[in-house]
Amino acid sequence: NATYPDWLTSGESALKKHLDAVADAHGRLRAVAEKGFTYRHVPPALVNQPLDKLVAVGVYKENADGTVFKTVKGKINLPDAWSRNFIYDQGSGYRMFNQFVASNRIAVVKLLDAFNRDLQAGDLLVPLICARSLLEQISHCNETLAFVREQPEPRDRAPAWEVVGNVHEWLGKKTYGTRMDWMAFLSAAPGEIPKKKSVAYQREVNRIDRTAETILNAVDHLDKKVAGTRVIYEMLCEFAHPNVGSFFVAGVSCRMLPRDTTDVVWIEKHLGLEPPIEFLRSFGVIIEKILKNLSQCLVHYEGLLHESNALSDKLLRMTQTIMRHAIAHRKELFNAYDICPCGSTKKIKFCCGK
Repeated sequence: NATYPDWLTSGESALKKHLDAVADAHGRLRAVAEKGFTYRHVPPALVNQPLDKLVAVGVYKENADGTVFKTVKGKINLPDAWSRNFIYDQGSGYRMFNQFVASNRIAVVKLLDAFNRDLQAGDLLVPLICARSLLEQISHCNETLAFVREQPEPRDRAPAWEVVGNVHEWLGKKTYGTRMDWMAFLSAAPGEIPKKKSVAYQREVNRIDRTAETILNAVDHLDKKVAGTRVIYEMLCEFAHPNVGSFFVAGVSCRMLPRDTTDVVWIEKHLGLEPPIEFLRSFGVIIEKILKNLSQCLVHYEGLLHESNALSDKLLRMTQTIMRHAIAHRKELFNAYDICPCGSTKKIKFCCGK
């Protein structure tokens, strides 16, 4: 039920059409996001400690990309607490997928909140910057779900373990990608802004490389689903960056002045905080194309979210294949009424421990 000011929609029926499409998608997405999302995970330290021990004694080895593979067969003796945490962590790929989808949806809804709020307040600069971020979030989701979609669904434990491990690594990079060492930043002296090099992210030994990747590859991937997205993204960068877009969008009015005594012709333009009527008059076609692409991307995004339910089920089935074997071989670690490690939220007795 979004309403937009007359300066934005009067005489521009196409703009109103695309704005309504964006508002409708916003309402549907917000209805789901308002429910929130709760998840659990094993503290990384409780998994990393036994992993480092196993690598140290040669049971596992690290690949160049940070992935760790088992290199010996047979039973591996670990303290029960370590084993239990290790097994529960095997369900983290499934849980992280749902966490990724939920956090991505929340980010999209918050950006749409700001997009609509500022449009209705008479601004275009902030909504256009939000539109750029929206394309990035949708691209990020599109690329991640494409990776999960392409994975096979083996029925046997060993290949299922490999696939779930690959998905876990991918999601670890996509969910926790960064260029900053957050803990180093937190540990800086109070009131001190640390040096750039001291807080630059460095991959740790035996850990996934979480270096944030450029978003442009993901935008190009989305462009194959929604034609024109890359060009629209580049145009939106003109407003997000201190380029000419941020100058144009400040245009409120424009008029031709009468010739002065020197016979010079002047054009007078007013820049201000008022609605950018002159910008819309001059570049309304561009705004129409941006809104059309955004509404199309949101339609595609809602389709992705619908598909994510099936992909989540796919990951759960593979995780359960792994957990049934683990529970059967280490029954002494579990109580029948414990929460199942697969992530289904059911009790072991009624899930992978049947």
